[in-house]
Amino acid sequence: MPLIVRASTPEEQERTRRFQVHKNYVGGIALFVSRTYGAERTARLAALLQAQRELSGFRRIRQRQVNNERLAQYLTLAWASELQYRLAGLGDASLLQYSNAWAPVHAYYAVYMGAQAWFTTIGAEDIVDNHTGSLNTLSNQITQRDLFPLPWNVTCSGCPHLDEHEFNGLPADGDASAHVELLSAPRFDDFWPRFGKLLETTRRRRLDRNIEDWKRRRGRKNTRAKEKRELASRLLPTTVFDFFWRLRVRPITETCVRS
Repeated sequence: MPLIVRASTPEEQERTRRFQVHKNYVGGIALFVSRTYGAERTARLAALLQAQRELSGFRRIRQRQVNNERLAQYLTLAWASELQYRLAGLGDASLLQYSNAWAPVHAYYAVYMGAQAWFTTIGAEDIVDNHTGSLNTLSNQITQRDLFPLPWNVTCSGCPHLDEHEFNGLPADGDASAHVELLSAPRFDDFWPRFGKLLETTRRRRLDRNIEDWKRRRGRKNTRAKEKRELASRLLPTTVFDFFWRLRVRPITETCVRS
């Protein structure tokens, strides 16, 4: 029987490349958090909480009346989503191609429902119980209040299409615009360039949709630089939470690893 070898198609190769880039983005964040706040889970959580307590925005928080029943419901849903995410990795390795496909969904909703729980404490739950509203509220909270430690506080604004974007919230020694090989394994010393590319490309994708909608409504085929800047100015600063949503809505074929 002849041995048949089938080469990957260009589409399959590109899909594999995109998956690896996104995997490295997530791996880079995990590495940074581990190296910055501690490798052991309990110590890491304690260090994160301490870092947040030292932020000026956190110190200005004032207690208010909270709907405890709704808060408990949101937290229960967040924990249930995280549990589903963690259980998916405990099964047979041959089934990872299926469990991995749902991992971004469970991970996203663990974060999303946790955010909804937080929104109940600031009285915003009735106006942001949707993905766009939640992402916009998170962006506003990050940029207007000093509540989030590194790297969650870093945002990208401006117009990437014209190379006029900028990063806010970086540490003094952080350069998010430096070159980085996105297919290479993440390292601690290349975290900020990789994180910057994560934010930039996420913002670019969002603006792509806004630009296409703008052209369709006006029957236009192209946009001028001034029009791109105007559309970018209407878009709130991009956060890592926008990236999580980007992973959530990617096709399953781009988030699935075959063993």
